[in-house]
Amino acid sequence: MPMPHASLLIQEPDGSLREEPLIAELIVLGRDPSCGIVIVGRLVSRQHAAIRRQGTSYTLEDLGSRNGTAINGEILSGPRTLRDGDMIDLGGIGRLTFADGDATSTRPVPHAVGIWLDAATQDAWVDGHRLEPKLSPAQYTMLQALLARADQICSRDKIIAAVWPEITDGVSDEALDALIKRVRARLAEVPGGQSYLVTLRGRGLMVRSRPGKEVAS
Repeated sequence: MPMPHASLLIQEPDGSLREEPLIAELIVLGRDPSCGIVIVGRLVSRQHAAIRRQGTSYTLEDLGSRNGTAINGEILSGPRTLRDGDMIDLGGIGRLTFADGDATSTRPVPHAVGIWLDAATQDAWVDGHRLEPKLSPAQYTMLQALLARADQICSRDKIIAAVWPEITDGVSDEALDALIKRVRARLAEVPGGQSYLVTLRGRGLMVRSRPGKEVAS
């Protein structure tokens, strides 16, 4: 009887799931087309992480990626054994779930949560819903800058530098506040979407990677 294999469930931006069987002894995850499992995302390294199989045991390790790898919110500092239902986050993209081949009856089915940007099409997704019409270039760039530091505080100066790099004489507080208000309104087009954008008075802004995630100190 063939040995049951585990799978990686990958949540697409529209909420659908792609299942990738973990059969090989070594599977590299990353955005390079040569990877065993290709994960699309601006914050994903070309060769980001690897899953190694030894019999029925699977371990995950980071391959020196720029933005890190986490399991259930904990950043990896070395190889970690995977367990059924573990949520894997590659550089801020937390759309991967490990499903043990021996536990298919309890296989997790993740829901589409979080904000996801498609750099190729300039589309923005909130909890699996695509925002229509598209965000303006300034709105998209602001979200992109915040998502690059998801769950971390981003100062107003850094946001201004990302959105208006060509302006050297300064950008008024009113202009930035108006942009923040418009972005929050666009996120609110999806129920609860506005809660992803957090304003920390006197410190800056933060985008949560998932609902209810606490602010990093």
